[in-house]
Amino acid sequence: MYKSIFSIVLVVILLFALSFCSCPFCEKLEYKDTQTTIESEVEKAAQTLKIPDQLNEDHIIKTLRDLVEHNAKIFGANFASTPSPEDPNIIHAYYVYRDNNEIITLHNSTYNYEDAAHNSWYKKPYLLKKPLWSTPYLDADASGKEHFLITYSYPVIQNGNVVFIIAADYLLNTK
Repeated sequence: MYKSIFSIVLVVILLFALSFCSCPFCEKLEYKDTQTTIESEVEKAAQTLKIPDQLNEDHIIKTLRDLVEHNAKIFGANFASTPSPEDPNIIHAYYVYRDNNEIITLHNSTYNYEDAAHNSWYKKPYLLKKPLWSTPYLDADASGKEHFLITYSYPVIQNGNVVFIIAADYLLNTK
């Protein structure tokens, strides 16, 4: 009996301590209910793109730019279509990211996610059909500056199929 009471007290203390965590990762994330602001912003952006007449290049780029411009900790935002019927490894992708004080937009109509160095932002949420955080990773920008990032990916699902994935790269630290 004392062991179970001790276990319960220990769990309560641990949960209390975690709710006041001040590690660099936790202190940078603001929580709304049980969602981080990153999750909330990505999902809100996905909802605007779910409207069929909004799913065009101009609106996709504007939505990604808004994600990056309105949240200082989002390093980049990504939109990816479902795989091409001609080649199941190819997707249509847009990426908007920070480069010093500029916001850069990239468009790749033949992005091969199987060959990409960091493909878990797309592949896992696509296959599992659920939103996921990637494991933290190191990425270098065009100038060679290295960034520690973690990516939140949100697949939009209609009729049981993934229609597209929208993702945001959260900047943990710059090396």
